[in-house]
Amino acid sequence: MNVSWKWIGDFVDLDGIDPLEAAERLTMSGLEVAGVKPLCDPALSRIVTAQITALEKHPQADKLSLCTVFDGQENFSIICGARNMKAGDKVAMAPVGTRFPNGLTIKKAKIRGISSSGMLCSAAEMGLEEESSGIIILPESAPLGIPVIQCLELDDQVLEIEITPNRGDCLSVIGVAREIAALYQRPFSYPTPAFEESGPPTAELVKIEIQDPELCPRYVGRIAEQIVLAESPAWMKQRLQAAGVRSINNVVDITNYVMLETGQPLHAFDLDMVGGRQIIVRKAGSDQSFVTLD
Repeated sequence: MNVSWKWIGDFVDLDGIDPLEAAERLTMSGLEVAGVKPLCDPALSRIVTAQITALEKHPQADKLSLCTVFDGQENFSIICGARNMKAGDKVAMAPVGTRFPNGLTIKKAKIRGISSSGMLCSAAEMGLEEESSGIIILPESAPLGIPVIQCLELDDQVLEIEITPNRGDCLSVIGVAREIAALYQRPFSYPTPAFEESGPPTAELVKIEIQDPELCPRYVGRIAEQIVLAESPAWMKQRLQAAGVRSINNVVDITNYVMLETGQPLHAFDLDMVGGRQIIVRKAGSDQSFVTLD
């Protein structure tokens, strides 16, 4: 199980605690930590925040743009093939000399007769996503000239924990945080959910039937309406990435996020697609086939 060090810090004060030292103490207490690794390759620290101050078409190539980019100290002329940026956007700039984990080194080059000094990076090029449709557009509030991994709070450590069968209490971020709080004798802060409910009770809109209470003694549901599928915020995608989970969309990511944080498995159903508005919890029948999510 992979656990983000910063995520643990939501529940226990980690000030003054070194992740490597904590890993050793966790292992000695019976919770084996197989390793501690940075979330991002240290080589990415050369990629900095910058702002596009001017953007125009490349005079010799319709699909390329000529960008003037400012990193807070110096202007750079960079040719880019992406289409999702505009003047004023803050972006991730890899200056000349940046070496990516895949071995690619950024060099000054001439593209269709015009010099380009650097590269504007996509999340895929930084190894943050499998695919990207354009370059990274940073928040307007991002300061210029700082490492992008710092701006996006990717300067994190990941604990690789080997959970043994007797430590199911640590199958979550909260579980590991509770363990660290006990080892260092620090206060543990447990989250208290708070939200408003409205409309008719869930039980009036959908029925849940448990046919095997020995295997599943409790199954609960709640209805959320007016949901819009969208991309998850960057901070959530980063924490899921640290845990080794690929971001899908905001609904799927929320269920995975809560499961990783609390250890409680969740799943979201489209209520309109639930046959008879009824969920039946049972064992599969003999010789029964079904289509899985993957």
